Amino acid sequence: MKKVLIIGASGSLAKYVIEDLKAQSGVQLTLLARNKNRISAHTNGCNIVEADVLDYTKLKAAIEGQDIVYVNLAGNLEAMSENIVKAMKESAVSRIIAIASIGIYETQLKSVLIPYRKLADIIEKSGLNYTILRPDWFTNVNEIDYALTPKGKPETGSAISRKSIAAFIGTIINNPELHKNENLGISKPNQKTIKMDNYLEKGSPAPKENFTGNVSVNLNIGKEDNYNTIIATVTFEPKARTNWHSHTTGQILFIVEGTGYYQEKDKQIQLIQRGDVIKIPKNVLHWHGASHTNLMRHIAIVPELDKDKTEWLQPVTDEDYNNLNK
Repeated sequence: MKKVLIIGASGSLAKYVIEDLKAQSGVQLTLLARNKNRISAHTNGCNIVEADVLDYTKLKAAIEGQDIVYVNLAGNLEAMSENIVKAMKESAVSRIIAIASIGIYETQLKSVLIPYRKLADIIEKSGLNYTILRPDWFTNVNEIDYALTPKGKPETGSAISRKSIAAFIGTIINNPELHKNENLGISKPNQKTIKMDNYLEKGSPAPKENFTGNVSVNLNIGKEDNYNTIIATVTFEPKARTNWHSHTTGQILFIVEGTGYYQEKDKQIQLIQRGDVIKIPKNVLHWHGASHTNLMRHIAIVPELDKDKTEWLQPVTDEDYNNLNK
């Protein structure tokens, strides 16, 4: 039976850790909180200790006989950490997992983070077998999705679910040899990036009312991605083209394959080809598409999406399309 002491058992994160560990077989939990009535997790089958971590006698009594100590506290973390380390050493308990915070190694350390930095420093120098976690802000999202960042590397990712942190802690407690003497940032991974071999995929058929011929659109970055832009790979089969249209914020086209045409209202058709960059001004009526005999593929970028309004007008007639000298 693996004996685990949770110090700070009334915390919002501790609730999820308790639930995760109770689902494991062979774990005996002892829950320590200053006020046992504030423990929100189901406590059946757990030993309950009501004590202040600054009360050394009661703290040491709770630590004695444990295999792993998990620390999830706020407040005077310097004094509490020193008490925990001292009690663990005197009780011959060596494995500790402690929660600090994101941002504790920033050059301009925020005052609210100073206690968490002191906790990390004390535990790192303690000689105990530690795992220090520096989580991003917590969420209550029902998901397990996390990435780890070693100390010394830039902190990445975003707010992480309590369930994700609890799952990682459960993994360590199940195998205490994992991540020994490591200080880790933990966060939700950034949204997946576009693979370089993926942006050239054709995607789905474009709406017929705005295009002539066979056109496919692969939406790489959409409104839901919260970058305030749209980035799409658009593939035009020979003779396919857009309708006349305009964008209130303009548009940028990167021609990545083939040859095609681009025309602004009352100007001549321009031949465009791979490597060209077309910077379309705001509110300028235009069309673009493939040449007569070759497909054309471009990456289209619409900036300032929150301000953009795309106005779609009539199709480009065969007569206009065929008039290269117009």
